[in-house]
Amino acid sequence: MTTKEKQFTPEESLQLIQEMILTAKSSLQGNSFYFLLWGWLAFTAAITHFILLTLTDYQRPWLPWPILMTIGGISAAIYGYRSSKTETVKNQINTFMGYLWGGFMISLLIVLAFMFKIGPEVAYPVIIIFYGLGAFVSGGMLRFRPLIWGGVSCWLLAAISFMIPFEYQLITTAMALLFSYIIPGHILTAKDTHV
Repeated sequence: MTTKEKQFTPEESLQLIQEMILTAKSSLQGNSFYFLLWGWLAFTAAITHFILLTLTDYQRPWLPWPILMTIGGISAAIYGYRSSKTETVKNQINTFMGYLWGGFMISLLIVLAFMFKIGPEVAYPVIIIFYGLGAFVSGGMLRFRPLIWGGVSCWLLAAISFMIPFEYQLITTAMALLFSYIIPGHILTAKDTHV
């Protein structure tokens, strides 16, 4: 260590970590938009897919997914671009969260690309597991219990999904999104408006 580098006391290190967590929580509250956007769009796609599959003779019941996810991708890109212009603080937790959710998206795309090979009966429970992992790790890093419990609920729903027919996996997928994205997203939004 050079003489110019400052050595932190344990108390200062703890304070720095707490400040980083608070900054990341604040950033997450501001970005509850993403949880709500993706949560509501995917929830709507899952429920619409279920209705079209079970109650109609429509030949492409899966069609809500690409339509709504395209809308979500465009909306998220515009929001992200605008938000990046006003972002002033970047810390290690924000960087970690970026890698976590970037890894989530890549993993999700791989599963979707090979759904024809593994079948939707396996793909959907695996996707629910990914939802759980993202929510659980985010909640743990930020000490935000609604995300932690959302992640746990996803894993329980994924286990159930492996044992039920595909059409009902669409319902468990919607429930997973409700517990891991939508409810925590609304709680974050409510906290953000009360700050």
